[in-house]
Amino acid sequence: MKRIKPESVLLFYDYPQVFIAKDIVDLKYACMAIAEDEAGPIYLCTPISKKRHDKLVTSKIDLKEIYEKPEVGEFYKSIFSEDEDSLIIEKEFYNVCPSDYLPEEGLFFDNYDEVASKALEENTTVSYASLSPAEAIDSPRIRTSKLSEFLILYQNSIKYLTKLSAKEIKKSIPKNETPFSTDVFGFSYGSFTVQIRSSYDGDLLGDNALLSTAFAKLNMFLALTSNANEAIEYLRSVKGHTASSLIKLLEFMSNNSCPMKHQWASPSMGQSQSIKVELPHIHELVELCRQRDDLTKEKLELTGRFISANSKTGSWTLETDDKETFTGTVSPESDVTLHGIIIEKQKYKVSCEEKIEVILGTSKEVKQFYITTQPRLHNK
Repeated sequence: MKRIKPESVLLFYDYPQVFIAKDIVDLKYACMAIAEDEAGPIYLCTPISKKRHDKLVTSKIDLKEIYEKPEVGEFYKSIFSEDEDSLIIEKEFYNVCPSDYLPEEGLFFDNYDEVASKALEENTTVSYASLSPAEAIDSPRIRTSKLSEFLILYQNSIKYLTKLSAKEIKKSIPKNETPFSTDVFGFSYGSFTVQIRSSYDGDLLGDNALLSTAFAKLNMFLALTSNANEAIEYLRSVKGHTASSLIKLLEFMSNNSCPMKHQWASPSMGQSQSIKVELPHIHELVELCRQRDDLTKEKLELTGRFISANSKTGSWTLETDDKETFTGTVSPESDVTLHGIIIEKQKYKVSCEEKIEVILGTSKEVKQFYITTQPRLHNK
């Protein structure tokens, strides 16, 4: 005697007619109502693999195929448990589904929201990033280097969108907190789909509000990619590191001819939000972004003392009052000179542009600082 617990309902009429359940070792079962008595409906259940489950819930096969061509010759009938939270199933003594129980041909399911169901199951904010590289056409695989690059760029985009969301609502993020952190917890069949969830448990509703807002902003931006002018306008409005991270994500898709679908949900939503981007739009937008170097510049004002300043090479190091050290060069687009800079004794106010380069192999961020205007004396 086994016990299974319903996981997701595929067809409901008065009560669940067809649903997916799993046992204590996470083996999935397709369950279908075949009769009804005084205690309630009676279900016929058969084990299914994850691959077959994914095909069933995405309309690639119909319900009849599940029962007519079972992966293993095992069938069970269900009996309600007393608490009605789970079902007790008892093995039937046949390995072929009786013809009287077979469903009609052509019963497909295309309204199953796996992402929303997974958010409920994990009790936190989740996202599915589906990539379609050439190697994933016939099987769910992707080059290791390509997947690594994507995950770094994706996480970087989410980080800066989360920080942008916090800034918009005037909420500070403590240095020891990273609400943008995510974990990969699974993969899906079809185009190579990475299942991602918040690294942290959600609030009482299972939500991570800042991360959810970041996912929503990413979908909004990806939706704009079909209109290059609107996408450029959005990038211009956020500028700096946020724009740079989004442009690098677009470049990944363009350079690898890899369109992307992004779907996310939090437990309280009930339904996921999804967007799919197409390569022709991405190629066009990337070319326009490459012509706009103003999009990725982050302006920064520094006040402190120069520890070193080389008038020949333009390199410099500055220490602020709180002992934070910045090292950079003079912007090649400016006429700034470091000649005559007083080292250590004099305080200066310096206008810079900050750019961040991501080292893909390690995901480490390297910050580059460029002085754009002549340093001014700061006597306060």
